[in-house]
Order: sequence, then structure tokens, then C-alpha cells
Amino acid sequence: MRAGPRYSYTIHTISGKSVVSIIDLYSDEKPSMTVTNGAEIVLRAIAAGEKRSFSYAIYRDSSGHWDRVLLGESGAFIGFAPILAGYNEISNECEALELLAVQWAEDQVRH
Repeated sequence: MRAGPRYSYTIHTISGKSVVSIIDLYSDEKPSMTVTNGAEIVLRAIAAGEKRSFSYAIYRDSSGHWDRVLLGESGAFIGFAPILAGYNEISNECEALELLAVQWAEDQVRH
């Protein structure tokens, strides 16, 4: 049985909204479940540790690409989506956060 996902996270405030930024720390040297496959576990652990849920989250997968984590009203995992349509190769956290802010500015974020 594989270990649970290994990850780090940071909480950012963008345009007055809290965003949790999750980085998958999977490595072949220490195999574990990936955050992709254990997103529900990761989100529950972060919410418990922070004593709050989040409405917005972004995620860097084990190959280094950023996506948006789709969350329900209670902060539960729904799925993954591109941060911004047409931007599928985001490999920088700052760019991912900026594109998320662009989504908000255009009032296009749906979760």
C-alpha cells in the first residue's frame, strides 16, 4: 500500500480572496500517492490544519504543471480544470496566481 500524498502548500490572498496553492512532492525515490489521486485527502488535511475551508485552490502536479482545483461550496474536491482556458502549460506559481486573478477580474471563475 502506498503512502498518502506528499505535498506542501501556501495560502495567498489575491484580490481579497484566500487561495491555497498546493505543490505535489511525489518522487520516484519515495513513491507515494500523488496529489492528483489523493486530492480529497489533501484538501481535508489542509482544511483541518488551517481550521477553515477554501473556495479557491491551485495545484502543481508531479510533472510541474499548474491547474485550478474545482471546489464545492463546502470546500470539497470536485475536479481539476485549466486555470485559464488556452493556458495548459503553466509552470510558474506566480503566473498561475496572476491568471487566476485575471479570471476574477473578468468575473469568469466558476467553481
